[in-house]
Amino acid sequence: MKKSIVLTALVLAALIVLVGCSSTPKIGDLINDALQGKGDEISDIFDGIGGDLLGGGKDDNGGGDSDFGKDTSLQGVFFDYQDTKGDLILSINRTLINASDSGIGVSTSLVSIFEIDANMWPAYALWEDDLSVSATGRFMGNSDIEIVRSKNHAVITYLDENQNKVTFTADYDEAKGHYKLGYVSANGDRPTMELIRTSYGMAGQSFTGGLGMLENLYLISIQGDKGMIGVIHDTTQPAPLTGQEAFDFPKMAAAEWYQYENGQVIGVGRDGQAIDTK
Repeated sequence: MKKSIVLTALVLAALIVLVGCSSTPKIGDLINDALQGKGDEISDIFDGIGGDLLGGGKDDNGGGDSDFGKDTSLQGVFFDYQDTKGDLILSINRTLINASDSGIGVSTSLVSIFEIDANMWPAYALWEDDLSVSATGRFMGNSDIEIVRSKNHAVITYLDENQNKVTFTADYDEAKGHYKLGYVSANGDRPTMELIRTSYGMAGQSFTGGLGMLENLYLISIQGDKGMIGVIHDTTQPAPLTGQEAFDFPKMAAAEWYQYENGQVIGVGRDGQAIDTK
């Protein structure tokens, strides 16, 4: 990973963790506190993020939240999906690490999803006022931030730390719980992220789109505490989600896939090796 992406991911992860606290401060307040030297808790979070990416996270029974899916607002759907998706990735990685002594390989495929999330940072701030969105962007090394928003659409343009012009777009449909997020940079990066509410929970897909690597697509389904992630390597931009995706659509579409349930993982690794930690 490029150093700038790693640093951006760390900052974003710290903000997400803080925003997820029970008191839930506004992003703008967190940024202002950090800039004024009051954000010591961010440093504490940095110390633990590396371990979390390799296998930290919540308890061994996995990532779901009993309230998952109850908040059907645009903000609630987005943060529920992101929180539970992150827990799912960490639970899969932790379980594979714990089973590595039995010959099951640990996959690094899923870490790249966090790179895509880092590029989608404006989506975490869309619920704030324009000043807070701009403050978040500046904190992450961006400048010349311009924001245009309407009821179901947002466009945020800025210059990144390397002075590449970036255009971030967000389209959302509250009735369907549907998001389409896109990032296009002058350097050629063009990752996308999409999520949609389904009858069983949530479906999503993240596309690397030129992040210094192959064109990888991640297919994700979440149902309460269990979930599935499929990885398709060297592929093209996916078709939009419909909301009719079956829970097992990641497994049906991808040769590499991981299913987490009740503290165990089954699936097929990138090398074609079957995975079963039961």
